[in-house]
This record gives sequence, structure tokens and C-alpha cells, in this order.
Amino acid sequence: MPLLAMTDWSYEPTALRAARSADPSGGATPAMLAVAAAQGYSYQPAPIAREGYELLATYGADFYDRIHVSAFDFALGNLIGQQERSLTIYNAFRRARILEALTFVDGEGITVYGQPAPPLQFAPLQVRKYSLRVSPEGPPTIDARIVFDFDEDQAFTIRVTGSRITAWPWLPDWGSPVIERLAWLTDVMVAVMTDRKQKRKLRQTPRRSFEFYVVADGQERRMLDQALMAWSARTFAFPVPTDPRLLSASIAAGVDVIEIGTVGLDYRAGGQAMLWSDFRVNEVVEVAEVLPDRLRLTRPTSRAWPAGTTVLPVVFGRLLQWPEQNLFTSRGSRVRVTFEQRDAAVWRAFVPPVLYRGLPVLEWRVDEGRDPTITYQRNTNTLDNEISPAAVVDLSGRSSRKGGHRWMLHGRDEHSTMRDWLYYLSGQYRHVWMPSWADDLVLAQPVSASDVALQFEASGYVRFARLQPNRRDLRIELIDGTVFYRRITDAVEIDEFTEQVSIDQALNRLVRPDDVRQISFMATCDAADDEVVLEHITDADGVGTVEIAFVGGNYDV
Repeated sequence: MPLLAMTDWSYEPTALRAARSADPSGGATPAMLAVAAAQGYSYQPAPIAREGYELLATYGADFYDRIHVSAFDFALGNLIGQQERSLTIYNAFRRARILEALTFVDGEGITVYGQPAPPLQFAPLQVRKYSLRVSPEGPPTIDARIVFDFDEDQAFTIRVTGSRITAWPWLPDWGSPVIERLAWLTDVMVAVMTDRKQKRKLRQTPRRSFEFYVVADGQERRMLDQALMAWSARTFAFPVPTDPRLLSASIAAGVDVIEIGTVGLDYRAGGQAMLWSDFRVNEVVEVAEVLPDRLRLTRPTSRAWPAGTTVLPVVFGRLLQWPEQNLFTSRGSRVRVTFEQRDAAVWRAFVPPVLYRGLPVLEWRVDEGRDPTITYQRNTNTLDNEISPAAVVDLSGRSSRKGGHRWMLHGRDEHSTMRDWLYYLSGQYRHVWMPSWADDLVLAQPVSASDVALQFEASGYVRFARLQPNRRDLRIELIDGTVFYRRITDAVEIDEFTEQVSIDQALNRLVRPDDVRQISFMATCDAADDEVVLEHITDADGVGTVEIAFVGGNYDV
């Protein structure tokens, strides 16, 4: 106790206090210091100040003669499995205190253990450690209060908050595609007379949803029916169905590393993963670190998993629509479900690989298994009094090309690259150079390495579209895969069969008509809509499609 007493209170000679008060800089005259030294000690354990000394406020006055609680708020976040937390209560009084009662308010599914039940004596300076266990069974929203009532009308309230998340163990029936939707939100203002746009990105990440069918029979159907009846308004730990991997080797219970490939999959540090065997046998684990060939877990697995177990990334989702079950027998059903992701749908940052005049070029040839469609829109105003012929005013004096473009995606790399582009575009927010992917011009004469004049078969360019916006830039692709981007600076009509255009830079090589695969116009475009639909015919290691409508804009670059 001598050390305790010395750190508890401090005493200072009154003469030294006076000396310090007289000199604000902290100094004192030799005479003052001599008087202070003659008065003896500077620290003395005593209940009151002795004559000639004053009590100083020190650490002991703040720490002792009170009860300390290690935490008053436990924010659990999204609770998937059982979680435990530690709580320490320290009686810093020099006398015993009594815990008279321990009560719960809205504490269903919460247990406090580790010490005897109240009434419970805390001896002087005694520390007691409690464990707080929160079960996934209970109300979906956790907002509980645990009250520790001590004697002398002193109580401490511990708050526990979070959301109970239930794993969704019913994977899609791949007899029908899985539909994934990504929906951004862009505020677009268009100038009437110029068609110029001012845009604001209102969502940093898109709203993401999955729509698919589940086929269930027997016990699986009964469990699915019960879940839809009772918990359809809850948030689920939803496994991303397009990103499965299989364990190549079995893992034991209690391991904190899962060896699977993660490149291009929707894993993230701080996220979750599901080990899935069937609708009854599955486990959700928390991911601490994502490496190219493995996942490191925050906590070890609770059971062993054999080789061939499916591993999927997990997001938090809610049913966007109330599912309708098609009971094709008394035992079986087919259910169409739509999940909307509730946490942020984050994807990696993307740097476009090809730039032209400061903007990226979407250099990905479209799939023509379905005939592309195009239309030309004009911003017009019609004045019609229904008596005389209607007057049509062309406000901006220009056309905007709108075309639907469809891509077939084969394999994980193409799926990932397309997602890169979608996140870069962010719906209507960003614009890119988009080739028409049509044979817009046909080279009529060979072009030398230094030529800036190119002759083409007559196409009406000089007559109709000479140097108009989105009709000035060319994508010239050769048979050997070489691609040139050039701007038209002038155009003249040679005769009724030939037109000549001048470009801003020579091709620096001899190009014959037979060397050319395609010459297309390029336009600065943005997406016509903020929502994009990806149709996954198989998981993302297989085949999928995406279709985007692009519309030309008045971006003078």
C-alpha cells in the first residue's frame, strides 16, 4: 500500500506553492526554496492535508473510489454466426461493493456468463471478467441493454446493437440464366440549343441485384417455404452465385486459410465467404485478407470440409420482391427470387488501356449474332395549331446516333474486363469513344506512308455530313490487327464515284485497300441508361451476355 498511497495523493509545501504563484514562469528565489525545503516532505499519505501543506489533484483522485467498466457499447454490425465479446468490471473502491441485479432489456438471444449470479460481492480493488454471447437466433434487429445494478443506487448500462443475418443456402437452378442488374444514378441536364450535357454522379457504387430460379423438392422445399414465410423481410448472407470455386483438397476444422483462386471474384477484406455442401450443410466465414490463391479468415472454420466443397463470396441482400412459388407437385416447387445487395457493390478501380484525344476508346468488338440496331435522334420542337401545316424547329441542328451494342462474354477474364468498363462508365456518367463497328468508308486507292489524303468510294460524306461532330474521327483497322485513330480535317468530292478526305496525321506505312479490314466512324458517346443487365448463362467462368445502348453526345474533343 505505500506505493498506492504515494500515487494516490500528493502534498506540496505552502511556501513552495506561494513561490510558484509569485513567479508565473515557474521560478523561485533561493530564499523561497530554502523555506520550502525546511518544511520537510512533499508526499505524504494522509486523509487530510497537514498543517502547512495543500492537497494536489493527481491520478488517484480520478481513478479510485469508483467502478470502471471496460466498454459501454458493443456494435456487432452484421451478425451471421454466434459472436462473443469480453467485458471487464473493476471495483476501484477500497471497500466492497455489491452487484445486486443483472437485467436485460430487449436482450433475446444474448447471454452474459463467466461470474456467479447476483447478488455478488466485488471485493476492494477486485476485477471480474464477463463474457457476452450473442446468438444468431432472435429478432432481426439487435438493440439490447444490459443493466448492472450495484448497491448505493448505482447502475451501469451496456448497449448491444447489430443486425442478425441468416445465410441463404439455396443456389440457383442453372436451367435458366441468372440475371444481374447494376443500376447507377446520374443527374443529367441537357442544354436545349446545343445538346451539351452537365452530369452529376449521385451513387458512388451501383445498386446490384440478382434474379434467378430455385427448384426445391421434399425437405429442401419445406425449409425454403418456412424461410420465405417467416424471414422474407430479413437481410440474408447471400452467396454470389456467379463466383463459385471448388476446394481442391479437404480442410480440417479450425483452419484459418482456404486455398482457392480469388482473381476476378467478388471477395474483399472484411467481407464474408460461404462454404457450401448443400442447403443443410454450410458455413459463413469472415475474410480477413484476400490473396490471389487463398483467403485468410478472421476466425477459424467450425467444421471440416471435404474436397469438392463449393466456396462462394457472400454479400448482404434482401428480397426485392415477394417470391411466388410454383408448386408443380405436392413435394416440389419452383421459385423465382430477386435479391438486392444491401452493402456497397465495390469493384476495383479501372484505367482504360487505349486513349484518343484524351478520352478512352471502347475497343471491344460487339457480337453480331443478333442484328445491331441504330437510330438518329434530333432535338426538335413541333408547333402545330392543327389548322395549317405543323412547324418543326431543329433546336440544336445536329443528330445523335443511338445504337444497341451486345457483347458475348467467355470466361472469367472477359467477365472481369466488362465489369471494369461498366464501373468506369458508371451508367450515364462518363463518355467514351465508340466505333460504329460498320464499314462506313471503303478505301479506293493505296495510301503511302507519308500521305495525309485518303481516297474512298463515294458515300455521301461530303454532301451530307462533312466535318460534322461525331463524323470527323476514324477507326482504321487492318487485317493484321493494326489500328489507327485519325481525325478528318477536310473533305472534297473527286467525282461521282470517289471522295477524298485529309487526315491530321499520316499512317506511316503503306496501306492498300486489301489490307483494310474495316474503317468506321467514331463518336463520343455515353450510355443511354443508368441500368445495365448482365445475363449469366453459366457462372462467370463460362458464358454470359451484356447489352448497352449508347447515344452520341456533343463533346467537342
